[in-house]
Amino acid sequence: MNKHVFRLICLSMVILLTGCWDEVDIEERGFIIGSAIDLAENYDPDNPQITVTNQFVVPGQLDNPAQQGGGKAYENLSVSGGSVFGIEREMGTLTNLVPFFQHLKVIIVSEEVAREPNLFSSLMDFYIRDHEMRREIRVLISEGDARDILEIEPQNEDIPAMYIHDVVENRNRMLETLDPIRIGDVQEYLLDRSSYVIPQVIPNQDKVNYRGAGVFYGADDKLAGVLDEDEAAGLNLINGDKNGGTIHFEIDGRSMTYEIENMKSHTTIKPKDTEHIDISITVEVEGSISEMFGDRRLLQSEYISEIEEKIDEKMEQLINDTLEKGQHELGVDFFDFHRILQQDHYKVWKQIEDDWDRGKHIFSKSNIDVTADSTVRSTGSSDKTKNR
Repeated sequence: MNKHVFRLICLSMVILLTGCWDEVDIEERGFIIGSAIDLAENYDPDNPQITVTNQFVVPGQLDNPAQQGGGKAYENLSVSGGSVFGIEREMGTLTNLVPFFQHLKVIIVSEEVAREPNLFSSLMDFYIRDHEMRREIRVLISEGDARDILEIEPQNEDIPAMYIHDVVENRNRMLETLDPIRIGDVQEYLLDRSSYVIPQVIPNQDKVNYRGAGVFYGADDKLAGVLDEDEAAGLNLINGDKNGGTIHFEIDGRSMTYEIENMKSHTTIKPKDTEHIDISITVEVEGSISEMFGDRRLLQSEYISEIEEKIDEKMEQLINDTLEKGQHELGVDFFDFHRILQQDHYKVWKQIEDDWDRGKHIFSKSNIDVTADSTVRSTGSSDKTKNR
């Protein structure tokens, strides 16, 4: 055999058979499934210190009957420091496993952290920049300490972070819940410097409530306020991109529930007067009566029209209350009206962009008109369930 060919074969075998240079055995990896970020106990605004809690999976305790009662399927480790990167490096010295982030599902940030100017955006940099992070990681705001969310012990799930992730995904039937926000979405918000909302989780014994949202002011990426359930429902109606949820209202002094099956909204902006811009919002929904208290028959067209008027009133109330919160209480455009201005009236937008929800606060002085139009497509399987 030619000696050059022999050397080439030997070199190829050395390259191809040596394996991956940075290979780590799976038994040595510490799978992080959830992270929580809080302010450190001795927090100083001049020298910000935070506490990061990582939830590691303990594979040997997952769905293994032989191990029942032998321990939890997760371990929470907390470390305090001045940067997420430094904390993660220090955390690696507290465990015999190599921290591994490619299965990270949720990042929970406490309201206290989010209220510090520019701190939230600085902390997200690590999760956006690190090569192990995936763009689908869900980001949430917690009421109270974020680490407490990772301490709950759900009854039907071994790992709290997985339970929280599943709760976030099971959202379509509630008008009061916003779509989850990914870390990729957060990066776009930070680059755009526009205001935005991030869904909120609230601890409730061994469960969490996934309702409401935190409003972030784009100028300083600081939590400006919190939307309650009704205000989150109003925001979903304005956005018009949620097919599901219910509207509760009263008619003849009795409760009735309307289930939304289809929804669409349209927003038109007319910037004739740049100091008082006209905004028109139209929301149309279709659905059915899912529950009623009372004994009237539903097959009367006059009664159906009366019901639709009550639904319209309720929707307009939810929307106007949310607009009031954004325009006058917080002074923050988290409705994306600025994007419509930018797309449809670019020249006007360039004139007022520095005075929209900052400077002269033109957004707060805008005239917003709301029209809701509901249609009852079905009354359910029965038009009447009882007699007097």
